[in-house]
Amino acid sequence: MLKSVVFIAVIAIAWTIPFHEPTNGHFTYYTIAGTGACGDEVDASEEYFAAVSHEWFTTLNPNTDPICGLCLKISYNHKTRTIPIADKCAHCTKHHMELSRPAFRALVDDKNIRATDGAIFTFVNC
Repeated sequence: MLKSVVFIAVIAIAWTIPFHEPTNGHFTYYTIAGTGACGDEVDASEEYFAAVSHEWFTTLNPNTDPICGLCLKISYNHKTRTIPIADKCAHCTKHHMELSRPAFRALVDDKNIRATDGAIFTFVNC
């Protein structure tokens, strides 16, 4: 019985993530290394991943959150990349994504740019 209740709760939470619904937003990048909110070691200066707003996380333990293991499809300036979600951004709003430097550079060629406007992001399965 308890397993059924937990399963239903996880499904209900997962439905709050707007799968395949493009949303306007912006992104920045960061270069910190350590344990990401999804439980794995990450290095934002070397690895390819995204950190999403704390507002998208719905469980007390972020390691088990339904958002972990999903990807963001980000379109910006005629480029589109699919980037795995591995971390949480504590200061970001729902429309602000923080990317690792390699993920950011895959979308932005100009090394002088550290922040963008006019991006479109979509939650997708990896």
